[in-house]
Amino acid sequence: MTIDQLRNKIDAIDAEMIQLFESRMNIVKDIGALKKRNQVDVLDLNREAQVIAKVVSRLQNKAIEPYAIQLFETLMRVSKDYQK
Repeated sequence: MTIDQLRNKIDAIDAEMIQLFESRMNIVKDIGALKKRNQVDVLDLNREAQVIAKVVSRLQNKAIEPYAIQLFETLMRVSKDYQK
C-alpha cells in the first residue's frame, strides 16, 4: 500500500471520528445543562477514573495504552470546558 492510500484510510477514519465527536459533544452539552440545573460540579473524578478504566480494558493493543489514556484525558478536559 502507498502512503497516499494509507493517508486516505486515515482521512476516512478521521471523518468517522468527527461524527462521533459531534455526537459525544451534543451529549456532553446535555449533561452540562443537567449538572447546572441540579447544581452539580462539572468535575467528577470518579467518572473520569471509570472512563479511563473502560478505555484500558477495551484496548486490544496494549502498546498504545499510554496514548489512548492521553487521548481520553484530553477528550474529557475538552468536554469539561464545553460544559462550563
